[in-house]
Amino acid sequence: MNLEAEVKSKAKAKSKAKAKAKASLKKAIRDKQKRRHRVIQGVVRKAKKNQIKYPSPVLSKSIYSPAKSIQPFAQTLSNTVHYYSADDGRLVKILENIGTQTNYAVEFGALDGILSNIKVFLDYGWRCLMLDRKPRATQFYVDVKRCHITSENINQIFDKYNVDPNLDVLSIDVDGNDYWIWKSILEHGIYKARVVIIESNPHFDYKISKTIKYDPGFRREFTTWFGATPAALQKLASHHGYSLIHICEKNCYFVLSDLLHEDDKHISLKTIYKNPKLYGLSYNMAKRKPHAQNKIWVKV
Repeated sequence: MNLEAEVKSKAKAKSKAKAKAKASLKKAIRDKQKRRHRVIQGVVRKAKKNQIKYPSPVLSKSIYSPAKSIQPFAQTLSNTVHYYSADDGRLVKILENIGTQTNYAVEFGALDGILSNIKVFLDYGWRCLMLDRKPRATQFYVDVKRCHITSENINQIFDKYNVDPNLDVLSIDVDGNDYWIWKSILEHGIYKARVVIIESNPHFDYKISKTIKYDPGFRREFTTWFGATPAALQKLASHHGYSLIHICEKNCYFVLSDLLHEDDKHISLKTIYKNPKLYGLSYNMAKRKPHAQNKIWVKV
């Protein structure tokens, strides 16, 4: 009888512990969601404030053409205003200098559509397509299409959503096959964005030109095995008529060379690419673990 009571007591204690752990997990998830909501609210408030404080002729439904002749501007991109992301202000600055032609922007992955490189354009009536493999919901609804993007299907996705071939902005951030997806778009030859912002892998010397081996089922693992180096992206871009004009943290900015002043067409990668040993200490790239030695890189 004592043994039976002891067994029941242990089972009851185990059940209570399990229920407590489950409740604790639920609370942690709720707390995380609340913190995220507060962050999103702060981002939205700041974006709205900066849109009023720092108006731009680009932030409009109207097509914008700069009145002045082409001037060098790449060196001015280090200090720009932020709206929803750390990069959207630079995109606005670039378009102020080169103009717009369709007021159309595409971004993948766009996450929740709020912490987005193109949300500020959406606010002003631009046609925008946001894509992500797992869109996140927030208290502010943004239409982010759910789809898994590969180099095989990206052009079909663009066709499906009637993307304007002469789009103004293309933002690529999929933490993996970025190089191969952009390569597929470029070689398809239909869609030619005026400005492209694409994530690079900042963990290598500026001379190294390589990317991860293409894998349509790639899943990020928060190591240094992802994406392509800036040198690899620059080679791909220059072959298709783009110039690298700026690097901010891990993101590379490319503009169609025909739209640039000669001074901005031939900017040395070495001058704008920071030392990878010091690079990214202010954001989560620094927390990525070294990749396993068996991971395959492709020199390009």
